[in-house]
Amino acid sequence: GARGGPARRGRTALLTLTPFHPRNRDQILHPSNYLMQQLHILRINGRWSSLGILATSWFFLPAEMTFGQSPQIDALGFIDPNNPISRAQGVSANGEVVGGRSSRGGGSSEAFYWTKNAGLVGCGRITTRLGGVSGDGRFAAGVAYPPNKPFRWNLESGAFEFLGDLPGGEHDSAAFAINWDGSVVVGWGSSDRSENKEAFRWTERHGLVALGDLEGGQLYSIALGTSADGRILVGEGRSADGE
Repeated sequence: GARGGPARRGRTALLTLTPFHPRNRDQILHPSNYLMQQLHILRINGRWSSLGILATSWFFLPAEMTFGQSPQIDALGFIDPNNPISRAQGVSANGEVVGGRSSRGGGSSEAFYWTKNAGLVGCGRITTRLGGVSGDGRFAAGVAYPPNKPFRWNLESGAFEFLGDLPGGEHDSAAFAINWDGSVVVGWGSSDRSENKEAFRWTERHGLVALGDLEGGQLYSIALGTSADGRILVGEGRSADGE
């Protein structure tokens, strides 16, 4: 049955978990077998992080877990004890660095990263949301607002770099994902040729580069993920046949 309970102010997390005990490897790899609801910042087995909060959200358990073993779930905390709500958005490849955002009240949030040694570390900018963490755990990407501005955050030096916007339209952009070494950031921006969003790919050499859309329909696209080397992107677009 489910376990967990209502969170109290000043406590680190709330968890409602429907446990599932896999009987074979196929069940481990199927996301529908792992359901979490109303989930705050968590780590699983000391190394893995969930990627969702405050809604029904899926997560994967590590494939090397013993069949029938229940996950160990650790709360990572939040920045403001008066606003005990946090959300994990990304995790490094080895599970040692987790990134997300923590509520600061009044509808605002602050991007953070977490490590076992440092704990929860805020970026120092209250109106920020984090989109992803690089595979090597050295960088994070997200959006500062208002207006929406994509950024790359060097987690080692603390340097904060705004990435700009596409030509034309309003200054309205956001970063959703970052590749293995932090050299490629992807997301969407407002351009002079899009309805209100056009996918972009950012590198230090070329800056923000608009990616266009599928053929047909009004131009509207969002880049939501990138491969480790930054050469393959995934996301959403519109065509003459629909999205």
